Amino acid sequence: GRAGMAAIVPDPNIKEFNFKGLASLFEEHLAPYAIPVFLRLKSNLSTTHSFKFKKVDLKKEGFDPEIIEDPLYIRVAYKSDYIPLSKKIYERILNQDFKL
Repeated sequence: GRAGMAAIVPDPNIKEFNFKGLASLFEEHLAPYAIPVFLRLKSNLSTTHSFKFKKVDLKKEGFDPEIIEDPLYIRVAYKSDYIPLSKKIYERILNQDFKL
C-alpha cells in the first residue's frame, strides 16, 4: 500500500498548530485508509496558471527530512497524534523497520 501525505497551509495567526484536532477531524470524516500518514506544513502552495495545485512537485520531493525545508510530521498509528518526522524515523521507514 501507499501512505498518503497532506500539504497544509496553516493560518499564520495561529501560534500553535492543533495536530490532535486535525487527527480527530480526519478520523471523523475519512475512512482509516484515507487518513494521511504524513503532514507537511507549508507557507503557501504553488498553483498552475489554471489555479490547480502543483501536486507533482510535492510528490517528487517525497518525505526526506534532510531535503525538505518544510516541517514534516508523521502519524505512527491509527488514533495517535502527529509527531515530527525525524531522521531516525525516516531511516527506519526506509529500512522497513517501521510499520506505517
